[in-house]
Amino acid sequence: MFTQIRTLCRVVFFLWLTAGYIPAAAAGETCGLITPETTLRIPAGYITAAYNVPVGGIIGETIFSDSIDVSQCRIDSGKEVEFVLVGGMRGNRTQNASGHTIYELSGGIGYSLGAVAEHPECMKSLRYVDGHDSPDNNTANKRLCTISSGMDPSQPYRVRAVVTLYKLKPEIAAHHQGGYLGEIAMRVGGHWAAGLYGMPETKIYLDGFAVRQHSCDLDPQTETDVDLGVVSRTDFSGKGSVAPGSIRNLTIALQCSHLTTADVRLTDNVFTARNSPGTLKLQRRNGSASGVGVRLTNKGQPVTFGEPLLFDEITTQRAVLRLQAAFIQTRDTIEPGTAETILNYTIRYQ
Repeated sequence: MFTQIRTLCRVVFFLWLTAGYIPAAAAGETCGLITPETTLRIPAGYITAAYNVPVGGIIGETIFSDSIDVSQCRIDSGKEVEFVLVGGMRGNRTQNASGHTIYELSGGIGYSLGAVAEHPECMKSLRYVDGHDSPDNNTANKRLCTISSGMDPSQPYRVRAVVTLYKLKPEIAAHHQGGYLGEIAMRVGGHWAAGLYGMPETKIYLDGFAVRQHSCDLDPQTETDVDLGVVSRTDFSGKGSVAPGSIRNLTIALQCSHLTTADVRLTDNVFTARNSPGTLKLQRRNGSASGVGVRLTNKGQPVTFGEPLLFDEITTQRAVLRLQAAFIQTRDTIEPGTAETILNYTIRYQ
């Protein structure tokens, strides 16, 4: 925020003294700070970053603070009250694709700062510092919300702070000490509460954290949703038969910085291997089909659930497993309906 410094001018004329205007709070208005500072902490003290996140990309999950009781005020109704977020760290600034202002921390990591003003008139909308909607033309100041219904001590100025971290350099450090992020402020009648009530801003800090980088991540080629199409009972020839028109390819692939070995373990709600090997059971819901399952094969053979399955191709930078999925008849009688199932898998790699 800008701090305006006024020089008081004194003129002696016929023994009258005049001075520059000094804003003052209205009689009966008060405002007191509840939380001088707050520190955001990353769960477990570390974030996970994919090795292939590009410079400028988001790393880890967005960090939300608990609700912060900033201040407790008595302000008359009808006076404009602005809740303001003040961003950040001095130094380099840039903008990301969403328009958020990104401030540099250390070790190749930056951050954008947002907040939610938890007031009934504010609709609890999340707003980030982005160089726009400033109450005083300072691009580091973001107006969160404006109210005119006044404030009562029973309803404190309450905010949730939000931080998103970014990769700013090709190589990022493994350990970060955190630091100062910004401040939560308030303006009343066009003046900062600090000047009106002598109330300082609530400072926001980020606690220290570590960065763990994966050497492998799922390749975009990996399917997460596979549509086996629409089949009829007449597409099956009996128990154990597959509907030919439902056969689909299912690829699981890794992208890696350096890979030596890898395997995958398939799990979920399955039929016994003796009756229907390599077959997933359907999820039970109203209107679900029965008498069918989804069989998975690798190189023409039913997969074995719960046991390591080697990838078909492994290089130092990529691993690929090619499966096929299809509807298979599991009972003598088939009842039509929707057919959905879920495949869970765990990948181990070195």
